[in-house]
Parts: sequence; structure tokens; C-alpha cells
Amino acid sequence: MSYTDKDIKAYKQALLAHNDLYDLGCFWAGGVHHRAKNEVLEYFKANPKEAFMFIDGKKYFRQGPPSYRMILNHLINGGKDTLYFSNSARFNRIICLVDIDATDTGQAQELAEYVASHFLEGQAIVDSSTNGIGRHLYFILDVEYVKRTRVNDVLKDFCNAVKNETGALFSQAHVCSIRGEPTIWQENRIIHRGSLVKFPYFHASRLLGLKAIPLALLADKAAARPHSIPPVREIANRGTAGLPPDSLEPAKSNVFEKRIGITDHVFTKDEYLEQIKQHITEATIAESNQRLAKARSSLITYQKLSDFVSMQLQNAFNFDHLGRDAIINLSRVLKEKGIIDWVVSKNPYTELLRLCVDAALLEVYEEYQRPTKHGQISDKNGRVRVIGPGVNLGFEVYAEYQEHRKAKAGAARRVG
Repeated sequence: MSYTDKDIKAYKQALLAHNDLYDLGCFWAGGVHHRAKNEVLEYFKANPKEAFMFIDGKKYFRQGPPSYRMILNHLINGGKDTLYFSNSARFNRIICLVDIDATDTGQAQELAEYVASHFLEGQAIVDSSTNGIGRHLYFILDVEYVKRTRVNDVLKDFCNAVKNETGALFSQAHVCSIRGEPTIWQENRIIHRGSLVKFPYFHASRLLGLKAIPLALLADKAAARPHSIPPVREIANRGTAGLPPDSLEPAKSNVFEKRIGITDHVFTKDEYLEQIKQHITEATIAESNQRLAKARSSLITYQKLSDFVSMQLQNAFNFDHLGRDAIINLSRVLKEKGIIDWVVSKNPYTELLRLCVDAALLEVYEEYQRPTKHGQISDKNGRVRVIGPGVNLGFEVYAEYQEHRKAKAGAARRVG
């Protein structure tokens, strides 16, 4: 399909009706990167003639809406030069996206149409995903007179309600996330990074024909539907929707399996996949796999990294930091249930952890301490390595974990 200057200008103006497009990301070297970071802004302030810059091999553009060439490349080279943006908190109507992954294109389309009609009053546009199999469902959200942190909370509840209702209806397609919460600034610093929304592949002027959906409507629909999803099913987000309830009950013989069903930190299996792809390149994974190949260990993929991060967060929030063996045993339990298709072993664990820590997706809060011994008697003063979310995993989960640690430390002091 060919595009004229007039087409590109109209496309850009349609997006600018709902967003200033200053918080722009671009697909580069296997990841999606934001450009509105403080160090980037400082660089461009000091170097006003520069059009782009690099940090750790990542390319960042100067502040400002995307150029004609960038939009054209997005439209004609979808998947290679894909553009993304985050919504601005100063806009009262923002562009949101329901991200649907699938192994069957037909079911992806059916699921998108179901969500549009049952949850979004039919005020949504279906677009193909970057890989062409899944679907992206765009809608306009009216957030006027609403505190922007409230927007984030409602979108999370609404997403869980959509997942819970549609999970049992579609076996080869599922809702991954609902994206569009705005970036929130405080005192010239970002306190919450808004999620990335892909520029549509259809002509963006079609968005102008949509009726904006009040945030209150999403809140009402979320409240009217159950959205408390068992964490294990949330981690998996596949394969367990049609199973009878008793098949999901943890076995009584395994302490890790018993604890899975009562965890209170709910998240999806692939919730952090985008951050992983953003901060860990394919080249870095390849280097790790070269080392693992020499040890004849199973190789690392983005999916394994996503599973690994999910298991580490379960351990951090719910299992009182039971160490590496807890992750290995947890992976066995999840594989037995058909939730993941691999088991963590010693060598891959080390490489997976190194990759995530180097990318600041996970953080080691306390190092392993071996118990001291007096003769043959251990005084049991050792401790396992304490691992939790890193700053690049997302502000909310990082801040939540800091509060979690403070609460546990306070409880320990009261007991002491």
C-alpha cells in the first residue's frame, strides 16, 4: 500500500488528537526502548543539534513527535521499524490497546470481537499484531477529572476481569494485557512509566470515529465480573482454563506445591516479557547460550526468562525467600501441572539470574551467607540469597516490594 504526504500528515494529526507523542519508543536491536529518560533529556539539552544518541547500545531519539520517515517506515515495515508511544497524563482522552496473543488467527479475531462487543460497547478497532497472528484492539478512554493513578488501578482490575471471563471461552487465544496507562511525572521526574502502545497499522484517522469510553464504565464492568484469578493460572495464562477445580488443587505432599495455591501476589506469566525484551538483547542471550552449550545445559529463550522472573517474584513475595532450590522445585511443580514446559537446573539458573540482574530486572538484596560451624555443629546463622524485582521491571512492582520488605522488617522487630 502506498502513502502520500497527506496520508502521513492525517495519520500523525489523528494520534496528536489524543497524545503529544513526546514519550516515544522505537523497535531497535531486538527490543523496544523509551526515549524520555532523564539522562536522554539532559544529553539533548546539552547537545541541541544532535538528532539521536546511544546509551548501552540503545538508540534514543530527540524529544518531539515522530518524523514523516519514521511513520512511513512503521506502516510499510511493520514488525521491523515498529513505533510505540506512552500516553501523556495531561490528556483527558487516551489511546488504549488490548493485546491478544494466539496460536490461531481465527480465534484471535473472535476474541478481539468478543471483548469489543461485551466489554467496550463496540467502540473499538481490531488491528493485527506485529507477528500477524495475534490481535490488537484499540479504544479511546475518557479519563477527564480522574486522578491518573486511579486510571492505572482500574485498567488492572478491568484486565483481570476480561481475562477471567474469556479464558474459559478461547483455548488458542488469550488476552495478555491492556496497555495505555499514562506516564506520571512528579517534580520533573518519572514516578510511573506508562506502558507502551503500538502505533496502529491501520490509518489512525479511524480512531477519531470512536466514542470515548468513560473510565467509570470499565470500573463498573470489572466490579460486575469476578477477577480474582488464582496466581498459578495467572502465571500460566494457558492450558488450565478448561480443567475441573480439583485438578488445580495443590498436592499435599510438597511444601512448594501447597504454597502455590495460597499466594497473594497475582501476576501474569508474560506480564514482564516486554521489559525483558527491552533490556536483554538476543545477542546477550546468545552469549549465555554459548556458555551453556559447553556445559550441555538447556538453552535460554525469552519465554524461559519470562517464566524465571515470574517464579522469582512468587518466591520473593510469598515464599519467604527459600533460595535457588525453591525455584528449581517450583519449576518442577509447574511443569507437572503443564503450566511451563521446562525445569530449572543449576547451570541455567546461574545464567538466567545473571542476565536478569545485569539488566536490573531482578536485584540481589542480600547475598548468600554460609552457616558458620563450631566443630560439627552449625549455628544456623546462614541465609539464602534474597532476590526481588529490579528497577527496570517496573516502578509499581519495585515499589511494592520495597514496602513488602519494610513490612517484614517491622514485623521481625516487633517479634524480636
